[in-house]
Amino acid sequence: MLSASVHQNATDNSTKNSTSNQRIKHTFYSYFAFQFLTIHHIFHPINTKSKGVILIERQSNNSQLTDEQILLQEEKAIQQEEMVKKYKEQITEFARTIKKYNMPLTKTTHSTSVSKFDPERVIQWLQDPKKNELHLRKLSHYFYDVSSFYKQMIWYISLLPTYAYTLTPSGRPPTNARQRKKIENEYIDILEDLDKMNIAHEFINISKIMYKQDVFYGYIHESKDSFFIQEINADYCKISSTEDGVFNYAFNFSFFDGNKDMLQYYPREFQLKYEKYKRENLKNPWMEIDSKKTACFKVNEDIPDYALPPFNTVFESIFDLDDYKRIKKDKAEMDNFLLLTHKIPMDEKNPELNKFLIDLDLAMHFHDVISEALSEGVGLATTPMEMEAIRMESSKSEKDLIAEARTNVFADAGINQVLFNSDKNTSVGIAQAIKANEQISFALLRQFERWINRRIKRMDLDFKYKFTF
Repeated sequence: MLSASVHQNATDNSTKNSTSNQRIKHTFYSYFAFQFLTIHHIFHPINTKSKGVILIERQSNNSQLTDEQILLQEEKAIQQEEMVKKYKEQITEFARTIKKYNMPLTKTTHSTSVSKFDPERVIQWLQDPKKNELHLRKLSHYFYDVSSFYKQMIWYISLLPTYAYTLTPSGRPPTNARQRKKIENEYIDILEDLDKMNIAHEFINISKIMYKQDVFYGYIHESKDSFFIQEINADYCKISSTEDGVFNYAFNFSFFDGNKDMLQYYPREFQLKYEKYKRENLKNPWMEIDSKKTACFKVNEDIPDYALPPFNTVFESIFDLDDYKRIKKDKAEMDNFLLLTHKIPMDEKNPELNKFLIDLDLAMHFHDVISEALSEGVGLATTPMEMEAIRMESSKSEKDLIAEARTNVFADAGINQVLFNSDKNTSVGIAQAIKANEQISFALLRQFERWINRRIKRMDLDFKYKFTF
């Protein structure tokens, strides 16, 4: 997810321009040195035989050569040795000059919104979700914080229900005035309790958490006129039983061994059970919490053994969308980048290799002078070689790729994109899309209904009542 860039984030524009141009300059210095050495090793091989080798060859061929030929051969060998020596001196001097101007090459990277996680590792987690429950939960929370699409989907599905409800008496109807008065008083008491719970607000917040991490573990705090459900850390909770169709959960009290300062923020029941866990030195730190005070709901009711974020199917698509956005940004930077080149003049008439008409110190001086005058997005390269740009054209525009990736995110989530795209929406399309998504919400509402009905059953009532959304 990381990419190289010549863009340098800084507040001072002059410093930013200088740094950017210097990075480009250093890049091409290194490139120049590499090309210089490579080209001459390939295309200018030099006879590096020592004088001793030449003399042995001369002695072995002495009978076939005249004295004049032998003399010419020895002179040629001496010239070759001098040429090698001079060549080595040129390379050494060249390297020394390059080193003087060259600094460690730095690389600027784009910090993308989802670059904290490795896509390949995420795929491995999804292949074994039970073992990697904690990793997937953290990833889902992270996407909720950094991905607008992921957050949008969770908000949409959580806010879809109106949470409007009805309360109806059930069972045998009252037979006399006293019973009718009793059922009227009980009905009012239940409505006041439901009003105190502020159902719409509480369940919207619970739904958001459930669609992020699949399961919600909560503890009820209430008084005569107030009601609040505290979220309990899912990393230390697990579903332990089912009562009247409603989940109960247990808590791992070893959590407080390393977080004793957090104990004061937990309910009194947790404090008492932790004292029991320490006092009796219990080997099993898991203890079930009183069901009268708990609220536990799960999107994937069919897999109570572990939690799996409901929108895990979009994880790969979010990574793809982020990649395409990064590619588009990189291409936009390259399209707006200008590279200037100026060649170091060579003495083409001189038979010796690498004869510059000006020395490298002077060439680099002019390079620095020009670099100081360049603005942001303009680079300068000093080289004796011809330079050529090769472009890799794409068959699809970056806009098409991003639009396709965005469509895949919603398709993988099972949510119709027309709900979030004003260019393609129609009244019929929106209505059908909402109907499909309502089915997901209704399944969750059934759990809320059973939990509230269990709460009503525990009240001291003479008649039966049924709560429905």
